[in-house]
Amino acid sequence: MRRRGGGEGRCVGGGVGETDADPAPSKELVKWVGGMCEATTALKGVRKDSAKDLKEIRHPDKEAGESADFLAISYISATSAEVDAAELDLEQLGRSGVPAADGLLVAWRKKLKSVGPELDDISPGDALDDAEGTAGKFDRLIQTLTPPEPDLPALAKKDPQLAAARERAKKS
Repeated sequence: MRRRGGGEGRCVGGGVGETDADPAPSKELVKWVGGMCEATTALKGVRKDSAKDLKEIRHPDKEAGESADFLAISYISATSAEVDAAELDLEQLGRSGVPAADGLLVAWRKKLKSVGPELDDISPGDALDDAEGTAGKFDRLIQTLTPPEPDLPALAKKDPQLAAARERAKKS
């Protein structure tokens, strides 16, 4: 199985470019946006990797000698840790000072809190009984971790200060 690279701290997606008319964002807002981008980009990577890992579990490489059970156990363990890390990163973000952005953070936290217990109920050891079924159930939960609407790029299109902070966060 691949080791995941995570979010690399970058904001992706379209946005408004910084212009002379855009207000200069505070360092705190740039840091907040950077933290939000890092966590949400990591979750996007987790969803993408989860789908690939599930495919690998369903069709293990016999020549590599890894069984579906081993792959599923590794997948559930690693993916759980990544989701926990992203959840912790979002929990550590304070208020941004932009009400819509703070609403997005609350929505992300709520989503992770609702899925987290279901993920925790799936133990890596459960894969010993049914590797494909357990990994499939786990992946279905992971795939629900999509960005709440409106997401950060959409919010940045409506708020020049948020857009400017996002542009600066991309560069750092």
